[in-house]
Amino acid sequence: MTKEKGRKKVYSPYCQEAILLLGKKIKLARIQKAWSEKELAERANVSRETIQRAEKGAPSCAIGTIFELSYLVGIKLFDSELPSIRMQSTILDHQIALLPSRVRSNTERMVPDDDF
Repeated sequence: MTKEKGRKKVYSPYCQEAILLLGKKIKLARIQKAWSEKELAERANVSRETIQRAEKGAPSCAIGTIFELSYLVGIKLFDSELPSIRMQSTILDHQIALLPSRVRSNTERMVPDDDF
């Protein structure tokens, strides 16, 4: 499915609220560390405007940027440390390897022609 030019991406209410919540958590943690927007921007190697957009819950912010900001201000996105995250990732790689490499949509599945 491709996005048509000029059409704005629409996110579910759940997604919108989750992004907004994470942005507020980033802002709170930054302020608790007594860091300015500029200081966090320098640490994350992004612009001050990016920090403002992330803290306001803009869904256009790159997920990698959000993860990095969360890490820098001390927000744990996963309930484990790096070695555990790597182990979980390896386990998922093994599970994914067992699955079919291609998934067909219902419209692509062949309907048997039993009409002789």
